[in-house]
Amino acid sequence: MPSYYKQPNGKWRVIVQANGKRGSKVCSTLREVKRAGALLEIEFGQSPDPSEILLSDLIDLHLDNDKRAVTTTEDYRYLLAKVPKWFMDWRVQSVTPIMLDQAYKRMLTETWTVDGVDVGPLSVHRLRRLHGIVRPAFELAVVYGWLAHSPAVSIKAPAAPESKVVAPLPGAVAAMVVAADERQPDFGTALRVAASTGCRRGELCALQWRDIDLDTGTIIIRRSVSTTAGAAHTVTDGKTGKKGHRVVAVGPSVVASLKAHKARQNADLLDKGVGRTDWVFTQDGRRPW
Repeated sequence: MPSYYKQPNGKWRVIVQANGKRGSKVCSTLREVKRAGALLEIEFGQSPDPSEILLSDLIDLHLDNDKRAVTTTEDYRYLLAKVPKWFMDWRVQSVTPIMLDQAYKRMLTETWTVDGVDVGPLSVHRLRRLHGIVRPAFELAVVYGWLAHSPAVSIKAPAAPESKVVAPLPGAVAAMVVAADERQPDFGTALRVAASTGCRRGELCALQWRDIDLDTGTIIIRRSVSTTAGAAHTVTDGKTGKKGHRVVAVGPSVVASLKAHKARQNADLLDKGVGRTDWVFTQDGRRPW
């Protein structure tokens, strides 16, 4: 059990000892220090008093436990930073389905303040993403035995508005590629590969020469590169992992463009004093676009 002490300066300290581990935290209020103690218990493999767990704590636990792309986690954190504090400060055991339903309606219509800046209302898209975080977080609370039932199970996020994707016509794509070839041939090659394979932008940038067979005219899409706050480049197995790996056949014009691109690249790297590179699209031979 956590031990709480009020210090001479008025602040509170909690000390937690469990499973051979010991930790302490200092907070301004008793409420904050009880929350910190509960999180230390979880960190040390103990089950805390569930009445001290806030929705923000539960969401943090869910995001820490769940495996997803780094860019997805960043998007979640960006969204959560805009969610009203009154929502994140709910005690998990007090949340009911009607509370969630009413909260979602408020966030679709009201404005609130975060760090002195007016925020809101949330778009339907953002609210649906929030529900996609909240629902599995409450499921985790059921797994941990903090709740008998999840209040989010019966709540549905608002329906996403229908949007029609308008793809560019083949003639427009061809004109764009020709214009790119005239200004920057490497970019023209990238556009040809993208248009012919349908790969995502991160997959295009992550292509390596070993993924391409110029004799058979095939390209293997098997990884993705992304830019995140913590690292300039993060290379992963792609949006859907290994099951998303696929082999795509491309036509003679794409093969010819790639061959010319490789010749230009080799000459450029030689001028820069760099040897061969793994990356198909690179500025310096060391990192992908």
